[in-house]
Amino acid sequence: MSAPNLDCMDRAELERFALRYDRATPERAAELFPGRPKGYRRAAARLAIYAARKATAMDCRSAGKIMAALDWESWCDSLYERLPDFARW
Repeated sequence: MSAPNLDCMDRAELERFALRYDRATPERAAELFPGRPKGYRRAAARLAIYAARKATAMDCRSAGKIMAALDWESWCDSLYERLPDFARW
């Protein structure tokens, strides 16, 4: 099972995801990764960070702050590259 595609979520969905999985308990992180592969809690936390950063990038774009949005999106890309394969979409 792979993680949900955060790039397909709208801002509200990203915010809910970030709040749900930020500092997730083992049980909550297992909602994303039922097989509990090694590093699943860290992966869930990184996905929560990704969701929060992606939401911020969307806010920046909506406000016309394109350079700031590009910075946030770059951080998302960097974070995605560090995710284990099982946590990528």
